[in-house]
Amino acid sequence: MNGSMEEFLQKQQAKLNEQRQIATLKQLKTKLSQAGQNWREEHQKIIEKTGEIKVFPVTPRAVADILKRECTFILIDEDNPELAPLAVYDLDAGIYQKGERFINRLAMTVERSLTQQACNTIRHYLTTECEERQRTNDKNLVVVNNGIFNRSTKRLEPFSSEYVFVNKVATNYVENAKEPHFKDWNFSEWVKELSDGNPSKETLLWQMFSVAVNANYISEVAVFFLSEQGRTGKSTFQQLMVNLVGRHNTASLKIKEFESDFKLASAYGRSLVIGDDNNPKDFNETSENFKSVVTGDSVLLNPKGKEPFSTKLTPFVIQSMNGLPRFKDITDGLQRRLRVVLFNHSYKGDKNNRLIKEKYIYDSQLLEYILSKVINMEFEEVEDTEESRQAIHELVLENSAVLSFFEDKFLELESERLPVKFLFKYFQAWCEHENQPTNMRQRTFTKEFRSIVERNGWTYHRNNLAPLHFFHQSDLKKLKELDIHYRYTYETDEKTKQPLIERSNKATIGDI
Repeated sequence: MNGSMEEFLQKQQAKLNEQRQIATLKQLKTKLSQAGQNWREEHQKIIEKTGEIKVFPVTPRAVADILKRECTFILIDEDNPELAPLAVYDLDAGIYQKGERFINRLAMTVERSLTQQACNTIRHYLTTECEERQRTNDKNLVVVNNGIFNRSTKRLEPFSSEYVFVNKVATNYVENAKEPHFKDWNFSEWVKELSDGNPSKETLLWQMFSVAVNANYISEVAVFFLSEQGRTGKSTFQQLMVNLVGRHNTASLKIKEFESDFKLASAYGRSLVIGDDNNPKDFNETSENFKSVVTGDSVLLNPKGKEPFSTKLTPFVIQSMNGLPRFKDITDGLQRRLRVVLFNHSYKGDKNNRLIKEKYIYDSQLLEYILSKVINMEFEEVEDTEESRQAIHELVLENSAVLSFFEDKFLELESERLPVKFLFKYFQAWCEHENQPTNMRQRTFTKEFRSIVERNGWTYHRNNLAPLHFFHQSDLKKLKELDIHYRYTYETDEKTKQPLIERSNKATIGDI
């Protein structure tokens, strides 16, 4: 720890010692009100002619000085220090609050006649004069409703302004909390049921709770909740996660809304982001912000009425949908960041227990049991189930015509050398046959197709090989059968060197 930080913490400790009798926000406001009254009394004047006492309102400068003396204000150091947001330690919540309304209310406790302009001036003084501090990002510290749980010591510690936290889990930590038993429902059995008896899927469901409560753990994974019918338990599971971390600790953003820096600002300081009922027909032109949030990289936020700033968001991202989303470009990097949970059960008729959704998932003992069970879970990566991998593969097929062509038609080809021009013609004919004509250019096709075939035992050659007898006429016949309107004819040029792909280990010396 550097000297400046040690000095800062010493000052903070000294301030805490001086104010140790102040333990609540109510007590703080009482002291702020009294400080304002003291200032007015000290600065009042007696008018000589009339003998009247003139009381002056506390000036913005004086209000700022009183707030600095009695409260703990900091600038939360983001990627751009010039745009670091002002925050104040909330004694009741145990975290730093950056909301202007919260800070304005503290200021108006000192002087209730402050105008909006005066409040802006006070925040200007505080923003200019306060020290910058970085958010606490120790993944072993989990802020819960009744303190700070230290995963290293397995102990619950009291809140402290020495830590810079901007959110917390809304549930109390209770050591060794017992699972409550409801007369007609058991939570753990329900999780097993949703898991379809698959231990890997059950592990994934429990891990999701663990990731959601720890805002400092970047899982680098987003989870898609998928169901094709109603009353599957999907929305109940979603709401349970919101109840666990807290409604005010959750943001609502669909996949396409991540790309709006204005809407994305709502995710700042949140542990959980849920996108409910994404429309499968929505086309996600870009998903850069979505990927950046999932991986904990910097994104630009543009809060309404404020200066834009760059920061790292670390919420756990869940997206709910009734069909797979559509992406312009679903890269390998994005595929690795996704998990899919299928909700396969139907809770209709006699199986529809309304008490679960309306009462049980709000039960404090249930939430405390879940928190106690997941807060110490240890895992390097979020579980990747076979069900999820298959769903992601279907997602890629839906979003990549080239990969679909590869699996549907290419694997049937018999040649050991295939000209790229022939493959592109075959691809165009296949797209039209599937009633999805493409305007993709050959260069784009080649780039995408090359990456696929090279993972499957083929080698791309730019201009140093000719097809020769390694290109079979049976494959040309397949193109002709598919191209019923004769739009994609291909003339064989077997002896000319050209761009082609070759099945590995098939060519012999002298065949070039």
